[in-house]
Amino acid sequence: MSYLKLSTGVGLGFVSYVLFYILSWYIATKLGDPTEFGDYSVAIAVIAFFSSFALIGSNKLALEVLPQYIAKHEYGIAHGFIRRGIQWCLSGTIILVIVAALTYEGYKLVFDPRHHHPILVGILFTPIISLALFFVEVINAVGYYIISSIIYRVGLPIFIFGIIVLVGLSGAGVTDTSAVVATGIGWSILAFVLLLAFGLKHIRHIIKATPEYNTSTWINKGIPFWATQIAYYGINSVGVILLELIHPDEGTVGIFSIALQTASFFILFTTSSNRYLLPMISASLQDKEQVSTILRKRRDFIICAGLAFFALMILWGKPILGLFGTEYQQAYIAMILLTFAYIGQTLYGIVPYLLIYCGHKAYTLRILGILLLLTAVLTSALIPFLHVMGAALGFALAVLVVCIYQEMVLRKLTGFRILF
Repeated sequence: MSYLKLSTGVGLGFVSYVLFYILSWYIATKLGDPTEFGDYSVAIAVIAFFSSFALIGSNKLALEVLPQYIAKHEYGIAHGFIRRGIQWCLSGTIILVIVAALTYEGYKLVFDPRHHHPILVGILFTPIISLALFFVEVINAVGYYIISSIIYRVGLPIFIFGIIVLVGLSGAGVTDTSAVVATGIGWSILAFVLLLAFGLKHIRHIIKATPEYNTSTWINKGIPFWATQIAYYGINSVGVILLELIHPDEGTVGIFSIALQTASFFILFTTSSNRYLLPMISASLQDKEQVSTILRKRRDFIICAGLAFFALMILWGKPILGLFGTEYQQAYIAMILLTFAYIGQTLYGIVPYLLIYCGHKAYTLRILGILLLLTAVLTSALIPFLHVMGAALGFALAVLVVCIYQEMVLRKLTGFRILF
């Protein structure tokens, strides 16, 4: 494990976070009303869920199988996997778009057009977004970790911000719908740039090989990754969605969304470290000592970074929220709770994938199911009384319980440990 590469990936994640935070600040100030920003946030959450749903786990599966195929010089099967993954992305998202347009969102568009129009417009971009997410992991899995991180982490927020600025300068004005469209166009530009990156040497070598397919095996392996991604998206979005359903007035959704985005910086440590470490763990799984060393170094890195970030949020969290307006500062305590939860989730964010790699798929699904159910139950129970604080407290309590459970399960089934 190279601390330099891991730190570079996390550093790029930090740059991405700052850029996206500036982007959110720009959109929130242009929209003015926290309620309208809440509509935009709900639309983005739904789009992210749809895009991940259609992948069928192919993007995370790429991190496991492509390094193995390349190590064995099985370029034909690697090419077949990439082609099949693209087909899954396109077919899955197109079906979802049609179903959404004809059923629930079509109904809501007719009866409440202002509120649900951004969602329906946004899901039209899900095929392109799914492709981009798949391309990122393919480029990373074949050995271009830094290149994929730069394009994805830095390029995407710049593309989206540029489009939104152009919309503002055009005189049309920034609305929740136009912000969603700009986000979709930014993802489209990202997908095009990533497609150009397929001309890199190692990827070009794979693409030249005659494709071979092992679809049934890929589906069986991909479903646990798919369920893991869906669960994580649900867990991280449930607070926004339940607030929208239970307590949508007084701009609570927009206020909570900013607190969530502020605290969620730390989740970048999960995505950045997993994107770098999972291919390494997959290739070294037979050497338990080496895997344990990787996990120990990862733990030390995350704990040090987590303590620093937690202190930063305590000292500077309220002024940071105040950048969006004084009404957002009421979410300060909620943001602290969310920060605590995200540090715990980051620390144990590699456990579901470790269990899958070790053949314990059922336990992975059980862990994520418990976390999703606990988050939904606790959040829905607390929101009517505590509003924004209730959404944050429900999430934090659920994460705490499940982190303890994950430590116990991981020790029992694999002998690996995260914290103790």
